[in-house]
Amino acid sequence: MHAAWNALLEEFVTRWNAHDADQLVALFADDATFTDVVGQTGSGRAGIAAQHQYPFTHVQRRATFTPNQTHWHPVTEDVAVGTVYWTTTGSETPAGESLPPCNGVMQLVVRQQHGHWHIVSALNADLLRGPYAPQATPTFL
Repeated sequence: MHAAWNALLEEFVTRWNAHDADQLVALFADDATFTDVVGQTGSGRAGIAAQHQYPFTHVQRRATFTPNQTHWHPVTEDVAVGTVYWTTTGSETPAGESLPPCNGVMQLVVRQQHGHWHIVSALNADLLRGPYAPQATPTFL
């Protein structure tokens, strides 16, 4: 099963890096939710696509999403939870100024339905920066 989950994640990365919200949401279940790094939640494929339109056409139009570490936990035969530590590079401010690389973590709930794996829930968060940020790269304990 790990191979199928990793393949789904690889396809997510490819579509995210193409900045194509319509292609990205095809990886999600019809009733999926996606909570982004600023706390907005898109519901359903249309809501998730709308949620990604602005970033993909403005602040992340040149950005690259790179997963650094991934851990999958099977819940049942048809459900798993993945934790993905990631880095984005190439993001910009709305004015077009370059931003430094950003690190974060995303938790994915995936479900197999009709022989295909889809994302049912995604919770994405930036990792802390500044004096309270961890000094080492987060890892699985």
